[in-house]
Amino acid sequence: EPEEPTIPTVNPPETRCLIGVGRADRTGPVADVPLMGYANNEQTARGIHTRLFSRAFIMDDGNKRVLFVTADVGMVSQRLRLEVRHTLSTSIKPTV
Repeated sequence: EPEEPTIPTVNPPETRCLIGVGRADRTGPVADVPLMGYANNEQTARGIHTRLFSRAFIMDDGNKRVLFVTADVGMVSQRLRLEVRHTLSTSIKPTV
């Protein structure tokens, strides 16, 4: 049996949520880029087919802060992930 629809309250509680976004162009060099094993080891790429970006989204409701980062890359090494975590943990005050 379907549930009865809930009736919204006249004065719902006000909750503030801060949201931020960022984007950075992280396109690498135009020439002599290794192809990560998808070609002859001596072969390198030249030119730019499309620009590459990193994007970040942060949400904070005053109780919890969530950061989501995405990057147009073929891979992210464990070392890079650990370096980013370390930098964030030392530069951003935790909310929890």
